[in-house]
Amino acid sequence: DGIVNGFGYLTRLLSWTSGLADKYIVDGLVNGLGAVIQGAGESVRRVQTGRIQTYLVYVCFSVLLLVLVFRAL
Repeated sequence: DGIVNGFGYLTRLLSWTSGLADKYIVDGLVNGLGAVIQGAGESVRRVQTGRIQTYLVYVCFSVLLLVLVFRAL
């Protein structure tokens, strides 16, 4: 009985440890990644105005920034 009870206790301990790792590490990483992506989506939503003039301004500033960066190199 002692050996069987010992293995039973060990199995419950490993199961409990695995559950904690799943809950706090795996689920935490997935939920954290989801929160980061949601935050990025909210930031991009502000940029999406639907006005072509705004998009052209962004493109012009981006090209200007790239030119300045590559000239500095």
